[in-house]
Amino acid sequence: MAILNMSNNKLATKEAGQALAGALAANSTLNELDVSNNYDQFDANDGPGFAKELAIGVSANGALTSLNLSRNFLQAEGAKHVAEAIKGHVSALRFD
Repeated sequence: MAILNMSNNKLATKEAGQALAGALAANSTLNELDVSNNYDQFDANDGPGFAKELAIGVSANGALTSLNLSRNFLQAEGAKHVAEAIKGHVSALRFD
């Protein structure tokens, strides 16, 4: 089982979401991804943009069974993209 923990790194930006999406799409062995707690109200974060881009990689991955996106200020827009991406792909999802 392959697990990647990238929590607490202030990654909630559109650019970080794009980079992670590319890595997820190219990696069919990653089972668990934790990108929780990456929103910082004092930085130029974009929770919805992060979620939208990350969702592309999640849907292309095929091996992900657990995804933790808690505390990223995804809002309804970001949550919608993630919900669509995980249909039939991810069995455990954590939102706060």
